Amino acid sequence: MIDKNVDLAFDKAVCAYTKAHNDLWDILRKHSDHLPPGSITCGMIAEYYVRLYLDREFDGATIQFGRTNEKGWDLLLQVDGAKPIRYQVKAISAFNQNRRIAAIGNDCDRLIVASLDADFHLHRAYLIEDVHVLSRAERNCSLVVPDPLSTRRPGSVIFRDHGREITDEFLDALAI
Repeated sequence: MIDKNVDLAFDKAVCAYTKAHNDLWDILRKHSDHLPPGSITCGMIAEYYVRLYLDREFDGATIQFGRTNEKGWDLLLQVDGAKPIRYQVKAISAFNQNRRIAAIGNDCDRLIVASLDADFHLHRAYLIEDVHVLSRAERNCSLVVPDPLSTRRPGSVIFRDHGREITDEFLDALAI
């Protein structure tokens, strides 16, 4: 049996989602040089947050988003003529129940994993400064992001052994 109240609530939510999605697309079209390219996803939102974080951490650096078809990195950081640093950004949201991220590309130098809450605001962030410590198996498998609310879900060992939680620094950078 069809429940009209559910239908109305669902339709109302779809309309609100559509408006928000269209508003984001409008901002993306008008300010494409300031935002990551591609579809509006959890990952794109995280890349934007990472750009704000890097801009704050590396004052005066040049930060460039990779193209949507870039293999292995999402942001390129250039500081005072030094060798560019390629960042790959992985994101999960509160809707990702298994907390898994996709395989890590071979062409990045550093990895930032952003965990977003149900409102797509930053909840936790982790930095692996040297992704070359990851084995081929670790790069090719889906890593599990630590769940700070559960001791039974500590995440993949790589976060404990080579990762650093950067949530506080990240939140400072997002205070815009």
